[in-house]
Amino acid sequence: AKAGMFLPVDRAELAAAAAHNPSTSSSSNGQNPSGLYHSSVNPTVLWFDQVLADIGDAQSLQQNLSTFSGHIRRLKLLLAAAGPGSLVLLDEVGSGTDPQEGAALARAVLDVLADQARLTLATSHHAELKTAADENNRYINVSMEFDVLTLKPTYKLCWGSAGSSNALDIAQALGFDSKVLAEARILARAAAADQQQQQRGTME
Repeated sequence: AKAGMFLPVDRAELAAAAAHNPSTSSSSNGQNPSGLYHSSVNPTVLWFDQVLADIGDAQSLQQNLSTFSGHIRRLKLLLAAAGPGSLVLLDEVGSGTDPQEGAALARAVLDVLADQARLTLATSHHAELKTAADENNRYINVSMEFDVLTLKPTYKLCWGSAGSSNALDIAQALGFDSKVLAEARILARAAAADQQQQQRGTME
């Protein structure tokens, strides 16, 4: 695409509006019906000279490309083409390989694009990337609100929240083996406890 448009919201204005009116998370009063922005905040319309995207799985047996190789080939072209007027869309950046190395590569790509492109929107399940907003004010976390009772998205954006993947709950809703899920939950809790302990050790 040669032209694109996006309606970003100034983070400071959004926070000020939310503090002024705590009901911004509700759509019952006509405010913030989509979760995109608060009615008292005027969005800024930005035009982009090009839209660059790495979306979907580019693996190919004919071209001898794995999922990761396909992403890398497209990211290489994307980084070479992105400029100060570009909108960059990345779906599951850093996926298809070792999670730790994939997260490191994804963060490095995002750091480059933060300097190189006008705006980058990236989706990821890497926990390491979710902390980027705490470490660098050039990033902001945005998640899709998820109803844990119905196990369906509400299609409301939650600014400042990284959210969770809800993988095990979704697997349960799809009728996955209950014994396997029970073991997976035990392993997930153990992994989360180990991670918290490591973080406390690092802080000390």
